Amino acid sequence: MDVKVQNNICILRDDSAFAGSVATMDLCVRTLYHAAGIPLHDAIAICSLTPAKVIGLQDTLGVLAEGYEADVNVFDEGINILYTLIQGEEYQNKL
Repeated sequence: MDVKVQNNICILRDDSAFAGSVATMDLCVRTLYHAAGIPLHDAIAICSLTPAKVIGLQDTLGVLAEGYEADVNVFDEGINILYTLIQGEEYQNKL
């Protein structure tokens, strides 16, 4: 599909329909926490465990627990990602 991103919204180039999302996990957590007033631990679960459930991988993804795969975003008080751990290796935020 021929798409464009405009005002953080992915739409078809001919403006006829939405085509997807460009929302990052930190943006979703921040929005749920600040705008919707959802407790932080619940906002994180909504953004991690819920998608894992949707794709049927809730037994291996979506929570920080023994036996689960985990890439971890470490964020500051403003829920801005400082760095990410992927398979135990640290990757700095490049934004």
